[in-house]
Amino acid sequence: MRVFMWPKINATNQYNKLLSDSLEAQDIEVHNFPRLNLENVKKLKGGDIFHMHWLHGTYQHQFFPFFLIKVVKMFFFLFLLKAKSVKIVWTLHNLYPHKYKFKMMEKLVRKCVTSVCNHIFVASDAIRERVLQEYSVPKNKITIIPHGHYVGVYQSQGINFRERYGINDEEFVYLFFGQIKPYKGVPNLVKSFQILDEKLKNQKKISVIVAGKPSDGAEVQTEKLQKENNPHVHLDIRFIPDEELHDLIQASNAVVLPFEEITTSGSAILALSLRKIVVAPRTRFLVEYLGDETAVLYNKDEKNGLAKAMEIAIQSERKFTKENFDKKIEQLSWEKISLQLKKIYKDL
Repeated sequence: MRVFMWPKINATNQYNKLLSDSLEAQDIEVHNFPRLNLENVKKLKGGDIFHMHWLHGTYQHQFFPFFLIKVVKMFFFLFLLKAKSVKIVWTLHNLYPHKYKFKMMEKLVRKCVTSVCNHIFVASDAIRERVLQEYSVPKNKITIIPHGHYVGVYQSQGINFRERYGINDEEFVYLFFGQIKPYKGVPNLVKSFQILDEKLKNQKKISVIVAGKPSDGAEVQTEKLQKENNPHVHLDIRFIPDEELHDLIQASNAVVLPFEEITTSGSAILALSLRKIVVAPRTRFLVEYLGDETAVLYNKDEKNGLAKAMEIAIQSERKFTKENFDKKIEQLSWEKISLQLKKIYKDL
């Protein structure tokens, strides 16, 4: 069996490599498919599996005529693959891309892609329900494949981030890491932290670390944060390389992900994999993956809900046991995922 993974390796996310490695461990031949073009399409033959992930970069454009041209080009290659009896599957990581300009066209394009596909994978029951409703996909054409864990992927480099930021060992540390984007709610995190810091001023020392590089549209947010004058707010505004992630996360007591919208979250799964409490909005995806056993989940519409959840993380730290984390991690085993995928590939 040959699988062409689009892509097999993602420079900003280890997910694709871990997925491909797990399939290769099941004696499946996995090839990298770097780009949708005629040269790469020619490499596939009847019976091969074409496994797609993030598609929006292939068809999106700011100018509508170019958007249409790119859409037509994408479907030309997809229909060419269908004509060659290649089986097309799609892991739909997000219902919609985080950034898009033409909402109705996005829906139409993605709905048409689901029609072309032989099968669709999503990471949770919550996402499955939304996809069924939004794109009218037949129930028997969509399967829940969990997002695997990151245990052992990121190794310690011996960096003492608490020392680097001037944080004492007794302080309770909150961490946000990853690319800073408008929808990720970083200003709300800093505001909530300051509310809690003022409340606990004479009771508990706390700090927050914001580590990541701003994306387009988040520069103004970041500039405002840099003007904050709070010695307990530590801003590390740069791209954080993979080699530093383990030590950075281990420097914290809790990872805070105050996203305004969450479909899936690799950051939450990475925090779980390193057995760190997650503070995040209560969504069905996070309830499925983390639950109250490994996270403090709050109602994002509640006034000061994030600040209250951050305080609960301090008060309840001891209840988040290693056994709780291990049980959740076991549910995200790559071996189980690859066996499930292998069976579906064979049945297509």
